[in-house]
Amino acid sequence: MIGAIGELPPAPSLYLKLTKALSDPNAPASAAATLVAQDPVMASKVLRLCNSAFFSGGRAVADIRTAVVRLGQENLRRLVLASEVFSGSQTDNGIDREAMQLRALRASQLAGRLLGGSSAELAATAALLSDVGMLLPGIAIPKPGETASSDMPHYAEAGAYLLGLWGLPMPIVEAVANHHQPGKSRSRGFWVGGAVHVARALASGEAIDENYLDSVGLRDRLPAWRKLAADLDAAT
Repeated sequence: MIGAIGELPPAPSLYLKLTKALSDPNAPASAAATLVAQDPVMASKVLRLCNSAFFSGGRAVADIRTAVVRLGQENLRRLVLASEVFSGSQTDNGIDREAMQLRALRASQLAGRLLGGSSAELAATAALLSDVGMLLPGIAIPKPGETASSDMPHYAEAGAYLLGLWGLPMPIVEAVANHHQPGKSRSRGFWVGGAVHVARALASGEAIDENYLDSVGLRDRLPAWRKLAADLDAAT
């Protein structure tokens, strides 16, 4: 099935360089800003996102170094990843990448809040990339309630395959593969896959698998999660 996918995009190079620099204890504090500033196109995209309602806090940011201070390293990494993955305006699938990017950022922000703790960044990154398979040629994008065509890979599986090739952590790959059916996750309880499923559904207005929430004993949290999503939307 995966062989049916067309040409695969390369790994997001600046994101990988940024991740490496941020994990280097000997790297100077300015390393992240320096890397992004070396790419004027990327720098402008990051500044535009930093000044969007999601992150602006009401004051405009005009340079990358200030953006790093305001956003923090993890948010900067996330914005660089979004800028690289969702670059362009349209695909052969007729998808508006800019609208997809905004939904992905909303889901990412929510997923990190739902899970919290040391796994928050895993959930946030997985939610950000949960629909990346839609950008690939030769994949199936079923409408809610529909079953994917048997002769084309589902976009979630295709996206997970791509992220695996890029070397992203397995919890992210698995969460992307199963975001539409979290009960298939190999992890027990409510973890990255569950947070991505709920966050993505709340961000896009899709149905939440309440049977899954029953199985992990968290259905009673759904009203609070809906309120959190509404509060985050109101803040932006």
